[in-house]
Amino acid sequence: MSDQIPTDSAEARPVPTGDNWEQRAALERIELAAINEQRAARRWRIFFRFVFLAILAIAVWSAFNFTSDKVAKSARYTALVELEGEFLEWRRKRGQRERGARQRV
Repeated sequence: MSDQIPTDSAEARPVPTGDNWEQRAALERIELAAINEQRAARRWRIFFRFVFLAILAIAVWSAFNFTSDKVAKSARYTALVELEGEFLEWRRKRGQRERGARQRV
């Protein structure tokens, strides 16, 4: 085992010369270009996700339309229902009987 550990990284690896150095520089440029491309792709992906989220939020907001006059106001009645058929006849007869009973009392 060696007791001497190089303190500087330049001492640990030899400096390439000639074609070897040019190839290394070319590989570094290619790697940096790939990293820059990945960063740009990641930024665009984040941007389009936020745009999609904004469009979705606008669609939900407009579907519910919170600021419109269409929102129900608090009132005594919320709907008017007209009944027809046997139930209505039964109700009328019952009401007549109750009114007659009240008048007799």
